[in-house]
Amino acid sequence: MRLLFLFLFLVFCSVPVSGQSATLGVGDTTVNAGDPATVQVTLTNDTACDGFSLGASHDPAFVLASVVQAAGIMISDPPDFFDANIFTAGFTLGVVQDLGATLTPIPVGTDQVVADAIYLTNIVGTTHTPVLLVPTLGSPAVPLLAVFDQGLTEVVPTISNGCITLLGTATFQRGDANGNGSLNIADPILIAGHLFGAQVSVCDDADDANDDGALDIADAVYVLSYLFSMGAEPPPPFGVCGADVLADELGCDDGGCP
Repeated sequence: MRLLFLFLFLVFCSVPVSGQSATLGVGDTTVNAGDPATVQVTLTNDTACDGFSLGASHDPAFVLASVVQAAGIMISDPPDFFDANIFTAGFTLGVVQDLGATLTPIPVGTDQVVADAIYLTNIVGTTHTPVLLVPTLGSPAVPLLAVFDQGLTEVVPTISNGCITLLGTATFQRGDANGNGSLNIADPILIAGHLFGAQVSVCDDADDANDDGALDIADAVYVLSYLFSMGAEPPPPFGVCGADVLADELGCDDGGCP
């Protein structure tokens, strides 16, 4: 009888039982290849959650993480600790809602947005490339983990992976801001008009005449230098329609090319 009582005590009293559960997810998004892609990171928790950690991997042949920033409930109620580290093949994220005396947790919720991951995308044909939640990134490796009960309970969350769909991008000629197939004095005038709000650009890549990934007056000056001062010709694609060969945060909806 004493042995039976001891056995029951060990089973029902000595082993903590956790009813908490959590799901960490990354969303799906579709963009033109070459345009930046934003993927939302979400948390579903059926009990107030103290914090969580994760790693998210991607294929660097198609996308590269550039920024991971707080979003959603992390903006309305900023956590005491929010840290993201970016690697060639992914990123890690750690969040602790409250490090103070009150230890206020993340409230219960479903698909609560906690972060935005912004990716640079390469120029490719239409491609579907996954974003996978993994426990292997970082040194030391950052686990997939959700924490409850003021740090007393650790739960390995269910995961929901995402996908970035890249659509074949519009082609253009560098510096050809009006998309008429030729480079002349009208183009730097239109680039300046786009910069200062007189016109709306439909192909920022074409306006980026020096291909530095930024839109500024230097682009108009670059075209004028090429046309009138024997300056360097614009970088590719120039002279023929093509896609941007360097990933940046600019895009092109209509470059005037067939």
